[in-house]
Amino acid sequence: MTLSTIVSSSKDIASLNIANKLIEKFNLKEGKEKFDSSSIFFRDKIKLVKVIPDLILANHLDELSTDIFIFVSRHQSESKMPCLTAHFPGNFSNDNSYGGRSRELAYTCPSFHKKAENNPARSTCTNIFCQKESPRFFKEGC
Repeated sequence: MTLSTIVSSSKDIASLNIANKLIEKFNLKEGKEKFDSSSIFFRDKIKLVKVIPDLILANHLDELSTDIFIFVSRHQSESKMPCLTAHFPGNFSNDNSYGGRSRELAYTCPSFHKKAENNPARSTCTNIFCQKESPRFFKEGC
């Protein structure tokens, strides 16, 4: 089973709201372990961490042992219609003005992305995890 780590930023109100809703909705338990001075929440093979910097500046996640990172944050469609957005991060060039390392791409998990995109809850949400049903796509690996 894949170990998934959900990452939220304390600098993003939407990210914190999503994290708190996930903790509540999926009954994530607060553990004794800490990361970035915040408790790590967990259930089965899911961990949730709250980091201090903006997500695009969270370059210290290598310290966490996980199979996949899922970043929850505010995204908005151009049309302002509710939508699901997902992408794989990285910088093709030397320009890292939006965070990350120059000329470095993140490892990706296309099958996870596909499961998120095919989730029927997406039509009523603005974020992958703001859904009414359990996250079935957590249960399978890349």
